[in-house]
Amino acid sequence: MVQREQELQLPVCEKATVIHIRLSQLNLQPSIPATGKFEALRALSIACFDFTKLDVERVVSLQCPRLQKLALEPIHYQNFVKATTKLPGCKTLRIILLSQHHEFASIVLHLLRICDGIRRLDIQLLGSEHKVSFSDCPCGLSENKSSEGIILNSLEEVNISYFRKYKDAVNLLRALLRWKFIPRRVSIHASPLVGSLSVETCKKIASFSHCDTRVEFHGWLNGSYGRHVYM
Repeated sequence: MVQREQELQLPVCEKATVIHIRLSQLNLQPSIPATGKFEALRALSIACFDFTKLDVERVVSLQCPRLQKLALEPIHYQNFVKATTKLPGCKTLRIILLSQHHEFASIVLHLLRICDGIRRLDIQLLGSEHKVSFSDCPCGLSENKSSEGIILNSLEEVNISYFRKYKDAVNLLRALLRWKFIPRRVSIHASPLVGSLSVETCKKIASFSHCDTRVEFHGWLNGSYGRHVYM
């Protein structure tokens, strides 16, 4: 018998500085009062919830005036993409990709379109295999396949971490740079499971960047582990 989802009423904690909410396997949905403010709140993390049933923009913009860090881990992956039309303004957008099957270029495009004032973009590829190109994946909404309307004038830094295949970093960076922004720095961190970088791979990735962009590779290169810089 399927249990009906119930709301978990959250009190307004005016003095709380950090709040973590994880509702896995509890069949609960967080409900935040429409009035009152979390005056001291600096960090808010909500996991395992239905994003379509929580007005995150209202909560963050109106009720958390001092919020500095927001972490969301919604369930119903496809619903999250379709229903999210705006996110609170932020300086850093961190996208952690855990799925081994979904192609995520559409997701990145969509999030950048609705959060285009960011200064730093972090992408972590934690799944064992990701595909950068678009496909018939339900996450690949047609309107998300175009970079039209994306303005990245404020973006200064791009970090790509934990990729296991060099072609993933190459394809992802190529997709990012077609938006014609000029970040000051692009930093690429290989997974410890990846073997030594080749000079040819580094040069190929760096060639996609503007001449004023500093491209850094963190990993093994010619038997030496560390940071390798290309301009």
